[in-house]
This record gives sequence, C-alpha cells and structure tokens, in this order.
Amino acid sequence: MKPVRLPAAATNALPRWGLIALCLLYILPGLIARDPWKNVDAASFGIEWTMAHGGLDDWLWPHIANLTMPEEGPLAFWLGALCIKLFGWLLGDPLAARIGAIGFFLLGSLSVWHTAFKLGCRA
Repeated sequence: MKPVRLPAAATNALPRWGLIALCLLYILPGLIARDPWKNVDAASFGIEWTMAHGGLDDWLWPHIANLTMPEEGPLAFWLGALCIKLFGWLLGDPLAARIGAIGFFLLGSLSVWHTAFKLGCRA
C-alpha cells in the first residue's frame, strides 16, 4: 500500500476550522446534552463537587462522602472543581464540571492536528 502524497497547495485547502467544528460536533452533544448517568460520571462529579465545596483535604486527596478514592488521580478532578468554582454560578455545577473535559478534548484534538501538520511538513 502506497501512502497518499498531497502537494502543499492541497493540504492548505483543508480548512482548520472544519476539523475543529467536526471535533466540537462530536464531543459537545455527549458532554452537554445529558445528565451524568454512568456510575463513573456520577462518581467523578461527586469528587469534583466535594473538592469545590470542601476544604484543603478534599483538594489533596479525592473524596466522595468522606470516603477516600485512592485509585483516582487528582489532576482531572482539580480542573473540574476549579471550573465548578469559576463557572458553577453561571452554568450550574454539573455543566461547569464538564468544561474541564471539553478543555482536555480540545487540547488533545489540537495536539493531534499540530502533530499531523508538523509530520506532513517534514515529508
């Protein structure tokens, strides 16, 4: 199988906004248009809500209802709790907690695009 070789003019014709719009159309309905109905969604929201409305101990070690969750790493929960604190008054806590996931998705999508762009320029 031979790889497809595109000239530079053809790759410039591919709009960046099209990729971003496709990614947003993929992720936004799944994050915004539903309630946290899976156990993992509810548990994650519980940890983020506890961090946002709790004390320093909750920020250092994830808790749900005063039970520690040692198998969970805190980075994603920190971002969700920070979004709850910043945007919870405007969007409500469940939707504000999802802003962190949207940010991680956009960062990953743009990283894939940038990597593909750099590898395409190298060839």
